[in-house]
Amino acid sequence: MLTELNINDLNGYTYMIIVAILVMTGSGLIVAFSHYFAKYFLITVINRTFGKKQAALINIMYSNHLFHRLAYLVPALLLHHYAYLFNFDYPNLKLYFADLIIQLTNIYITIGFAFVISAALNCLNERYSNLAISKHKPIKSYLQVIKIILFAVTSVLCASILFDKSPAYFFTGLGAATALILVVFKDSIMGFVASIQLAAYDMVRIGDWIEMPNFGADGEVLEISLNTVKVQNFDKTIVTIPSYALLTSGLKNWRGMQEAGGRRVKRSIIIDINSIQTCSQGLLENLQQVDSIMDTVLAQISEKSSQQTNAGIFRAYLQAYLRQHPGVHKGMKILIRHLQGTTTGLPIELYFFTNEINSEKYESIQADIFEHLYALMPRFNLRVFQSQN
Repeated sequence: MLTELNINDLNGYTYMIIVAILVMTGSGLIVAFSHYFAKYFLITVINRTFGKKQAALINIMYSNHLFHRLAYLVPALLLHHYAYLFNFDYPNLKLYFADLIIQLTNIYITIGFAFVISAALNCLNERYSNLAISKHKPIKSYLQVIKIILFAVTSVLCASILFDKSPAYFFTGLGAATALILVVFKDSIMGFVASIQLAAYDMVRIGDWIEMPNFGADGEVLEISLNTVKVQNFDKTIVTIPSYALLTSGLKNWRGMQEAGGRRVKRSIIIDINSIQTCSQGLLENLQQVDSIMDTVLAQISEKSSQQTNAGIFRAYLQAYLRQHPGVHKGMKILIRHLQGTTTGLPIELYFFTNEINSEKYESIQADIFEHLYALMPRFNLRVFQSQN
């Protein structure tokens, strides 16, 4: 009789184990199938609904895994709804997994929704970045703040589910940990405040060329985020600068030059003082053969004074030459002046703006002008100071 009972019990346990395995296996297959079905169903429905007109938006949503994250929620919702199937009731063995599964799926769904919202914010940022206004008013730092708040709230909700406590219980505890939070998120808080100030005062935009020697930055701003500003230098190296450093450290922004359409040239030609002399009649006759610009210069000079030096005529020629040069911006200042003479000679500074801001064209115009002037100086009986050492 005892043997028969034991055999019956063993058969019952075996039956229950087989049922449990079948339920678990079936649940796993249903979960996997529901995930893939939901993912491709979402993509198919959206493609047919919006069509090619919204293809760019759909691609953005797809690249940021929005559909995938939505699809991951479907199996969790199914498990939550059919959790009662995991309760096994047998006379000598009772297993109740429904409550545990419900609790775990609640946590999973809460985290899943947070990741869905995060992906939606990424889509919003990428879509906004394609607009022209994004270079002037980037929103990435603000979205990052929203994400921090989102995951902080998610963490509290998960803890309340896990420990079966009200969320208010955990939020109350956060008040006591404010000092610790300020220390942990110090850079984020400072970066957020700096981002608001940068946007409010329009100090830096994406695409601006900035210089920050303390950080080895001399290039184009690629990205402005909550904590950092990413800059690409001339040599294609990437420099990451804390956002608040743009307010506390020296910053040089070349945007004004780009908007004005002219790029400044400020260079000097150092003349050997021993070569400066009063112009003789022979020198004046020789200068008349230089070009048509020189004819105009000499006519203007003769009206003002009969005694002229070769350096004075050279300065007048520089002024006239720059004013007619096609690469010089005529709407901006053109200034030729003496600097303080030194043991190395007398510097004559040329201060003007090119009408090209592109680096290659700018350097080409600048080189053409100075090569012409250096080649022409011997006609004025002037020598460029050059060390003999």
